[in-house]
Amino acid sequence: MTDEGAVNGGAKVRYGLPQHRISPENSPNNSPTTRAHAGVDRKRIRASFLRWISSWPRWTDRDDLAARNIWFDELADADRADCIALTPAYLRMTPRPPAPRVYLKRRLWRTVPASARRAAAVLEPAPYGGKLWMASLFWLLLEPPVEHIHVTAFELEWVRSGRETEEELLCRKRVDFGWPRATTMINAACLQHLDAGLLPATDGWRGAEWGGALAQAWERMHARRCWPWLRVAPPQGYIWLPALPDGCADDDRVEAAHAAFSERAFELMNGDTGAEEN
Repeated sequence: MTDEGAVNGGAKVRYGLPQHRISPENSPNNSPTTRAHAGVDRKRIRASFLRWISSWPRWTDRDDLAARNIWFDELADADRADCIALTPAYLRMTPRPPAPRVYLKRRLWRTVPASARRAAAVLEPAPYGGKLWMASLFWLLLEPPVEHIHVTAFELEWVRSGRETEEELLCRKRVDFGWPRATTMINAACLQHLDAGLLPATDGWRGAEWGGALAQAWERMHARRCWPWLRVAPPQGYIWLPALPDGCADDDRVEAAHAAFSERAFELMNGDTGAEEN
């Protein structure tokens, strides 16, 4: 399993220093590597804040400081991503917006209705098999399937002869024709520009080796639902999928991970998050 641009591993430390010998200088939390990672993370968060605050009308240095503290200390990555994506729609529907610190504290981007969210969709390049590409495929497959699928006389004869059951035939036809938009994506197997609103639903996803245990577990889940699955290996050799507890790729964990994704995706795309109270 491949993490996002990194390899998880390394030898396990069996014995640590006695507690009385751990000083701020030799504490693992103060190692050069840990400090470097923390610095990179803060730079990323600061860049996202500056990107957001610059879109706010008539903001002051006082707003900047108060809002910055909330942005760093009170918002999760998913909150920041939702805020950036939905603020333009909020500003269009609110002639006199509150101060940035109030907007952040109350999570007012969550009040943007579903219709405005769809109008505010931002398209981003999504490589085949990447996070946004896979999330978009899963989202399309949550749509109801095509109701009427044509079955030929030859196929009916195939069933009557006992070579295939009616359930097997209908499932095979649904894989091919039940979700045309998803099937088009799969057949194209290429970079596409897709709705970035789904990206927060991919937090914590991991790269899964093409043909590996995790990818096979998701393929089985698709087969149980008569959903189409990827036909061509991505150039990078892996696809992005929700991480599973302990990395165990069993069917129950995959079903739970898909249910969690579906709930998060519906919140993001249909505006069902609800606004927090003061």
